[in-house]
Amino acid sequence: MKYKMFEDLLRKAPEQGKEFLNNPSHTGIDLSKGFFVVIPANKNDKKPQPVFFAIPKDTAQIALMMRKLNPERKIVKLGNGKLMIDNNIATAWNHDVLVITGYDSTAKTVNDTKGQLSADAMKVKQLTEKCKSLLTKRQAAFNNEQLLSLLSEQGDVLFWTDNTMQAQSQKNNKAMDALAMMNKGLMRKGNYNTGIMNFENGKVVANMKQDIPASLDSIYKKYPLKNLNTSLVQKLPTGHPIVLCSFSISPEMLLENLATSGAGKMLDSMSKQKTKIEDLLPAIKGDLTMAVLKTDNVADEDSFTKNMNGFQVFMAGTINDKEKFKNLSNLVNSKKQDSGTTAKKPKPSILSNDSIFVLSLSPIAAQKFMASVGTNAEMAKLIEPYKNYPSALVIDLRTVLGFVMQSAAKGKSEEQAKQASEVMSTFDKMVGYGGQHDNNSISSTLELVLVNKDENSLKQFLNLIDLFYSMKHKGSTAYNDRVRPN
Repeated sequence: MKYKMFEDLLRKAPEQGKEFLNNPSHTGIDLSKGFFVVIPANKNDKKPQPVFFAIPKDTAQIALMMRKLNPERKIVKLGNGKLMIDNNIATAWNHDVLVITGYDSTAKTVNDTKGQLSADAMKVKQLTEKCKSLLTKRQAAFNNEQLLSLLSEQGDVLFWTDNTMQAQSQKNNKAMDALAMMNKGLMRKGNYNTGIMNFENGKVVANMKQDIPASLDSIYKKYPLKNLNTSLVQKLPTGHPIVLCSFSISPEMLLENLATSGAGKMLDSMSKQKTKIEDLLPAIKGDLTMAVLKTDNVADEDSFTKNMNGFQVFMAGTINDKEKFKNLSNLVNSKKQDSGTTAKKPKPSILSNDSIFVLSLSPIAAQKFMASVGTNAEMAKLIEPYKNYPSALVIDLRTVLGFVMQSAAKGKSEEQAKQASEVMSTFDKMVGYGGQHDNNSISSTLELVLVNKDENSLKQFLNLIDLFYSMKHKGSTAYNDRVRPN
């Protein structure tokens, strides 16, 4: 397989360095150990500065590669290793590690002599200090259980996030402050995310796990989540689902979280309504289904759906307390009336009985949902693989991107429209499911499903990247047809 972007990269590379692009094993890097990209925590919302790590196999070969790739730059000794700086990029290595990092104009250097050194000298000083620190072995071993466990797993890409380092919140933002109160010492303390991504034939699969602290783990044990309610999904009308989201939450868990953190009082103080959150959440049992679908079977009296070209929107759930739900429904209806003086907007209809409720933009669609006996076989088949999970989300990317394509094609040439269509027609759907609690963690899975189920997804993404590159550099259609497989 030939790619224009790689051919151009090879053509632009220094003659002495082409051998390393043609034969990466000559770089002196142990390719079997993989690569590491670390994005350090940034508490001040500044642009993060990623650091690239690799394991050396032959430091002499690394030095030879660096000299050939940058013949005008010198290699200097740095502690127990070597360093080369090229403009804003520094590469350093010793027998244990190779690092590549960039200059951060916002960072301070040790013994900062601002005003006494030129900009270039300050840059060299900062990069030298940074690389010296990165090459220095830690005296204490890094013993994070989640990361060490992740490194023992098999996967094409492994990722780990430390959520204990948070950026500073914006001032005078009460909503963010309330969320921070829920997170403080409860959601984020000792909290890490890990993930394993694999490029399979026809799809990319990412299995993720969120480590939670003991305080939150005890709440999950106290209020275990139920599996999603498939009966609500099967009450949806026949049609083509664009977005389907079904999940189970615990109102009792949310109430305890809000009370423990104090966020509930803050949110109540922000609301203009007299009704408190603690009076609203117990109205529902916690199993909710939301859907956007397109139906071809539109009732004659359903003028709203006709005007929406067959699109219908639903949110449904089960009722826990009829009186409290009545208050919730009245609250929503009062907001509808308050907004009546503004520009005309669709106003949702809320219908309910003793056990379930539905909210829809179409009153007729809402009535049909309530009257349905729940035997939609197509919806049952769609949700079947995820019925044993607390949550599931399915997005029909092919249809969504088709709408985007119709808008994006306006004002484009025929060739540009064809290339854009080729990109968007690659994707089939996005699927996310999970939410299980086990052993101090919450697990979930995300799948990006492609139309071509027989070809490896990484190869398909390389084709897309090459197509983007060709579009950016005005590559000819003839070239793309020649290098792209049938």
